[in-house]
Amino acid sequence: MKTSIIRLFAVLILLASFALSPLVNVVHADGAQPSIEIVSVKPGETVTIRTHSFPANQIFTVRMGKFGTQGVNGTQVDTTNSGAGGSFDVTYKVPSDLKSEEKIAIRMESPAGYYSYTWFTNKATSGGGTPTTPGTTTGKLSLTILAVEKDKTVKVRAEGLPANQTFTIRIGTYANFFRDYTVAGTFSSGSGGTVEFTSNLPDPVKGVELVSIRIDSAQKVYAYNAFKNATGSGSTGGATTPPAAAGQCQIVSVQPGRSVGKYEDFDAVWEVKNTSGKTWEASAVDYKYVSGAAWHEKSVYDLQKSVANGETFKIVVDMKAASTAGDYRANWALVQGGTTLCNLSMGINVK
Repeated sequence: MKTSIIRLFAVLILLASFALSPLVNVVHADGAQPSIEIVSVKPGETVTIRTHSFPANQIFTVRMGKFGTQGVNGTQVDTTNSGAGGSFDVTYKVPSDLKSEEKIAIRMESPAGYYSYTWFTNKATSGGGTPTTPGTTTGKLSLTILAVEKDKTVKVRAEGLPANQTFTIRIGTYANFFRDYTVAGTFSSGSGGTVEFTSNLPDPVKGVELVSIRIDSAQKVYAYNAFKNATGSGSTGGATTPPAAAGQCQIVSVQPGRSVGKYEDFDAVWEVKNTSGKTWEASAVDYKYVSGAAWHEKSVYDLQKSVANGETFKIVVDMKAASTAGDYRANWALVQGGTTLCNLSMGINVK
């Protein structure tokens, strides 16, 4: 079986409240994070949003739900192709079951793992509307992993910090961070800007390959990253999977488009279009597990046939759902040697 360096996505999570969500917000290679701004509202009828830093050529599912849900498993109101990406305005209808709600959550998520959400007050506004989601990071708040000593410590640089806030450091496993994180300390942002700190790795992550770290303040400012628990240094503290080069592929659809039951056997299916300008040769390309829900029987597969540029094909992985209800994400990738051709991500709800 062909091998390649397995790398982990650097991720940054935007949260609308202190409630934690197991989903991960994928960011651009340059650190930009997709976000949503409310432009105007016609109560009980429509909401107009403006996107920022959206990736190009992604099909986003748009959902609305009750305030506090972050739009997870909300009513699907539309799908939107991000086209050239960046910033664009679009208007969506408020679903009938939410027309009388005082506040409504709206969420956009793509099969490639990008997502963003916010909420709006269901009353007439224009020319700016309600503010973006409380709890999003300010400026370009980010975490960079500087060094890791396996099972002992992680050294981190936090940049873009607001002044005079106390941040709590949380560390847990990558796959189940929101269930098993440990508070590993606190630090003060002082005058803001950049702070470096070193945290001991708690017992629950010792011996675990992939580890997550998050900081958050009482003012609801958050940042998040992940690293490989291996002694080393550099921006990721060990080997990680690089993002696919822009324009290499287009995710056409992802299945199952429904919730699955506990222990349910199901096929994860990504329909992918090769937009790389080259043929993906079956003899040189694999698709493999990267991180997240490890529900597969095999972690790496050979590409079944060569795929010409412009051709659409399906990638199928046999999976069995977890025994615990909740929202999960499985991250896979189409790779050629040490190069990632296409990132494959799937959000899965277990009932």
